[in-house]
Amino acid sequence: RYGPSGAKAPAEPGSLEFFLVERYVLFSVARNRQLRAGRVHHLPYRIGPAAVKAWSFVPAMADGFSRPVGPADHAMVAEDLEVQAWPIQTHPAGS
Repeated sequence: RYGPSGAKAPAEPGSLEFFLVERYVLFSVARNRQLRAGRVHHLPYRIGPAAVKAWSFVPAMADGFSRPVGPADHAMVAEDLEVQAWPIQTHPAGS
């Protein structure tokens, strides 16, 4: 459980937040382990700090990640925005 705890603004270029949220490609791996990617377009996210009241790492552990030590040390929320997405395509290994 979490919620906003401060003002929201676009992420500053060069910041950790910019690196994490301003991505314009969706990536996934198909069942045959091939990389798949699709382009997206949207206005910059408006993000701000979040207050975390409760959290669980169980879903990530189900995917093989180790339980982290201690609580989350960085939490942000973003305002909703419209996203345009193009079809996801398979890419050869190494491209």
